[in-house]
Amino acid sequence: MKLRNRIKELRRVPAGELIPDPKNWRKHPEKQREALSGLFRQIGIVDAILARETPAGLLIIDGHLRAETLDPSTPVPVLILDVTADEADALLMALDSTTSMASADADLYDGLLRGIQTSDSAIADLLANTASDMGVIPAEDVMDQPEYTEEIADEVEYVRCPNCGKQQPA
Repeated sequence: MKLRNRIKELRRVPAGELIPDPKNWRKHPEKQREALSGLFRQIGIVDAILARETPAGLLIIDGHLRAETLDPSTPVPVLILDVTADEADALLMALDSTTSMASADADLYDGLLRGIQTSDSAIADLLANTASDMGVIPAEDVMDQPEYTEEIADEVEYVRCPNCGKQQPA
């Protein structure tokens, strides 16, 4: 089967220049906003926003919360899609819906969670709440890494514990 590539280009655009789709049906609670802010602080920007060109500017299809959470002057990667308004509406409806259809593997989540270390309480809360929903380890098990800074990255060497597998200062 031959598929069309609907990605026209990757562009870096200040977050504040992106236009939220007024038809976006997803609402983002404060806990989700805090968790995303924590991920930005600890890891950075790691995903592109999807948008389409309109006469008014770039209209967001996916990534509304990312655009809202960042400082408006922060450049974000945006995949510009060559889709019609109707296709954009279908994507707006379907992307999150198809993701939510996935089921969780508690054992794999537990294994991943045991390797995660964060000093950011919003990230730890997100992981702990998801873990609690699946009956795996509590939040305090992920709260043992100092907050990341360039100084820490240069000064602290980490090694993996042979007993528990967690990263810890050498």
